Amino acid sequence: MPARFSDRERLLRSVKEESLLQTIKDAALLHGWLFQHSRDSRRADVGFPDCLMVKGETGPGRNDGRILALELKRVGKEPTEEQNRWLFALSTVPRVMACVVTVEDLDWVLAELAQGAPEEEARYE
Repeated sequence: MPARFSDRERLLRSVKEESLLQTIKDAALLHGWLFQHSRDSRRADVGFPDCLMVKGETGPGRNDGRILALELKRVGKEPTEEQNRWLFALSTVPRVMACVVTVEDLDWVLAELAQGAPEEEARYE
């Protein structure tokens, strides 16, 4: 018997990656992030995240730059082995946050883009 989804689950599963990408891009640019997305993934390294955002905060006594690398997925979809390899490698770099996100994570992503450096990363300042 096929799985039955609630109305909320059906709605979340219907959101396409392109819509999620555009929402995240708009928010990133609004909050002063540089935004990179390769429209033609055939020209990018296999598994490289869908979007890379950089926000540099520099000035006297400041070194608050951050990088956010996101692999966007529809609800219920999993990253490939190559995508996981890129995300893991990027996540080992200080001040880089690399993760898989779906529309369920949108509130968190928007909050990250709107704020400065997270408190747990303050040791790098």
